[in-house]
Amino acid sequence: MKNLLKLTIWLTPVLLMAQNQYAESEHPNNMASGVYYQEGPGGNNSALNWTYPYGTKLTVLEGPYRNFEIASTTYPYGDLKLRQWDPANNVWTSWRPIIAEDGNGNFGIGTSQASAFVEVNKSINNSWTAKIYNGGGEGKGLLIQSGYGGSQSTNNPTILQLEDGSGNVRMKVQSNGKVGIGTAAPDSKLTVKGNIHAEEVKVDLSVPGPDYVFKKGYGLKSLEEVQNYIEQYGHLPNIPSAKEMEEDGIQLGEMNMKLLEKIEELTLYTLEQEKKLKEMDELKSKVTNQENRLEKLEQLLNRNR
Repeated sequence: MKNLLKLTIWLTPVLLMAQNQYAESEHPNNMASGVYYQEGPGGNNSALNWTYPYGTKLTVLEGPYRNFEIASTTYPYGDLKLRQWDPANNVWTSWRPIIAEDGNGNFGIGTSQASAFVEVNKSINNSWTAKIYNGGGEGKGLLIQSGYGGSQSTNNPTILQLEDGSGNVRMKVQSNGKVGIGTAAPDSKLTVKGNIHAEEVKVDLSVPGPDYVFKKGYGLKSLEEVQNYIEQYGHLPNIPSAKEMEEDGIQLGEMNMKLLEKIEELTLYTLEQEKKLKEMDELKSKVTNQENRLEKLEQLLNRNR
């Protein structure tokens, strides 16, 4: 009973209405001490200059160093705002929002009409809208988990979407793990519409390396067969045509292996040509020797005549 009496005595001033409505810029020294509320002046605001004339203020005042005001900005689903007296500059601080649910159960920061469960709406130039810091040595940053505790949707809802000022999607992450950059419809684990600039790209192969070209029994086409194929189809064997590449794109790892296959085949052709050139040089040397011997034999026969 004693504690209940104390609580009643403590709460009683909160239920009291201020005898006067104080102007928005009134100095605390000119205001009544205690805990009380003030009704907004409504349309009769010219003298009081309230920022939220159709709201209500809760004032807690005990000198210039122990005070604050909370304002309900409007009825029925307005903001709650907080301000304090700044004795160093002899002025009230600006009203700062207190986050609270609106009539739809949404939370708005910088807006009283949140269109999502949490909405941040602020016009700031040359600065960030939000920052997240974690000073822990092994601290984690930000977790966004979609569909937590529920069954996975087959519609692949969006987990994260970044848009520019015109509403163009710049990046999208779907619940199926697909990421789009420059596109709102990623069709692979990473879909990029535009150029990629990287110092190095590592590709895990899904096809074997073409060292089989150097193994015995490899069916290396003759140059004549390659020439006939090119004349008939207009591209190298085992390489897609230009039209196919334009329509379907290329698999980077697979295409690199095909190109390496052609390089290794070209190496075999070069080695074969080198072998033939060497044989021709040897044959040429033999012919030259035969010619020299014939010439000497002719000279000898001419002397004996």
